[in-house]
Amino acid sequence: MPIDALTARALVEPRAVDAARAGATGAPAPRGALANAARDFEALLLEQAFAAASRPIVEGVPLTGSSAERMYREMFVAEVAARAADSGGLGLADAIAPPEGAK
Repeated sequence: MPIDALTARALVEPRAVDAARAGATGAPAPRGALANAARDFEALLLEQAFAAASRPIVEGVPLTGSSAERMYREMFVAEVAARAADSGGLGLADAIAPPEGAK
């Protein structure tokens, strides 16, 4: 049975379910949901940049390229990107969803 895009996203991003529910009811998403979505977007962008930067320069070198190493690298990059976004990252999340009271 194929998984639709929303289901796949919900498996990866639990907050996507709340955003989808808010959008389905037609009610405006709470400020926190917008900030969370902006932060998640910035984390995804940073993750893509960090993943490209962390690829081995030379592929096929002994002791590189194992499935365990790839999995560890992906998890490490995702965590670094999430922490970078939480600490301000590029400032993209604040540009998309400015904090309340900011002008």
